[in-house]
Amino acid sequence: MNRYAAAAPRWLACALTLVAICASNAAAEAELKLELLEPRVPCYGRAEFQITGLPSYQNPFDPDEVDLTLRITAPNGQQQVLPAFWAQLYERRKTGAGGRSQDWLYPNGWPGWHARFAPAEPGRYRVALMCETDKAAGPLPR
Repeated sequence: MNRYAAAAPRWLACALTLVAICASNAAAEAELKLELLEPRVPCYGRAEFQITGLPSYQNPFDPDEVDLTLRITAPNGQQQVLPAFWAQLYERRKTGAGGRSQDWLYPNGWPGWHARFAPAEPGRYRVALMCETDKAAGPLPR
């Protein structure tokens, strides 16, 4: 038996069940979409989620204004709450001339909501998205 056979990645399938619970009318009327960017993720690999359909907010970094969390249920029934975050993704490139090399970061798409998760066991995971917004301030018009 190959001694590395046990180290081969064990794959899991993530099944997404979207449940949106929103505290404000504007967010509740929004058509929230939760997308898993890679359909198969190895154990302890990175599952990256992109969340779309929310209106714009004055300060998406302020959890008192908008707070997105994912409730992830593992195949064994254990639940974990994971915060989502607002981010701009970048692509890294090396450029240079004359023997000099520089790293450049280029924006990749538009800023938006993301969440990352590392599954610890193979199987199907359920993911629910919860959205809580500041009722007083409300979202900006689109």
